[in-house]
Formats: sequence, structure tokens, C-alpha cells
Amino acid sequence: MVGMHTPDAEMARLASKALLYSIDRIRIDPPPLGAPRPYEELLEAVGQTITKEGITGAEALRLFTEVLAPSSIAVDHPKFLSFVPGAPTEASIIFDMVVSAASIYAGSWLEGAGAVFAENQALRWIADLADFPASAGGVFVSGGTAGNMSALIAVVIGGVRVMKVVMITRVDSSWRPKVHIRQLRKQRGRWMLMCCWYPPMNVVV
Repeated sequence: MVGMHTPDAEMARLASKALLYSIDRIRIDPPPLGAPRPYEELLEAVGQTITKEGITGAEALRLFTEVLAPSSIAVDHPKFLSFVPGAPTEASIIFDMVVSAASIYAGSWLEGAGAVFAENQALRWIADLADFPASAGGVFVSGGTAGNMSALIAVVIGGVRVMKVVMITRVDSSWRPKVHIRQLRKQRGRWMLMCCWYPPMNVVV
């Protein structure tokens, strides 16, 4: 019996199909918008995928490409104007696949020095855009809520009276980074985040 982590002919065929799908999806401009479907329709079209016997990788990929993906809205479509959009470049999509295959954890220098080094260079570039000093540092977060909370906690713990916060509200293939500098001020014993709006994508403190 072939192990779960043992490459075989079936896995090679699955990899080939997945790469072809990914390449075709990247090339489509604009991509299919997609649309949500009722639960009952999806259950009838997909069925139960988690079973004792399991389903093959090829079947899982087929269900995703033919049913699940079209039943989800593509957030990189030009007509997607609500919630949280995204428009990654072709290069970034490909590199996401590379990073996933490398299986790197970037939570600390001990385990992911190379990845942390690359992240720090990106953070340094952002800090330079805001004319931050060489001593400035930061971290990428998943979204505006976590970013705002991280910045507030850093200010309170650090005891800084006035602090600049950089919020990148949009970065994609068709827009230049829009950097907005705001300040946290201490007024009447309370920290106030001045002129902040949702959703900032990253925060550097």
C-alpha cells in the first residue's frame, strides 16, 4: 500500500492536472465571476466527500474545479466590489505555490531565517516609504483588525506618547501602494487612533 506521503504515478498525474488548472486560471482575464449556490444544490452535486474509503485526489480536484470553485465568487474579478477584494499578480500566485511546496514556517528566525529575512526586507521598504527611522520594525498581519489591535498593544506596552502607524490600504497589480500615516495620541489618559478606517491591509509600528 502506498503511503500518504509517498510520491507515485497517481500523485504525478494529480500534480500535472492541478498545475494545468492553475496555469489556465492565471491566464483567464477576466476570470469567471462565480456565484453562490444553495446548500441543497451543492449537496446534490458534490455529495459526501469525507468517507471511510475516501475519494481520489483526481475526484477531489474535479469537484473543486467543476463545482466548488464556480460556486464561489472570484474576488479578483473586476465586478467584485464588496467585502475584501484581492488581485494578486500572476507571479505572486505562482510563488504562493512555491512557498507552499517549501513548507516553511516563518514565525521565528530559528526555524525560518530565510523567510523572515525576506519579510524584513519588505517591511523595510514599507517603512522607508513612510520615512521611518532605521530602527523601525514591524510584522505582517492577516488584516486590518489584527493590525490595529497589534499597533494599539505595541503603543500601550511601549509607553510611547505619539506614534506613527502605516496602513497600506491597497496593493495589487494595477494600483500603486497607497500609504497613509496616522497617529496614536494620548488624550486624557486614553490612547486614540486618529483617522483610521477599514480595511487597512498591513500595519508597521
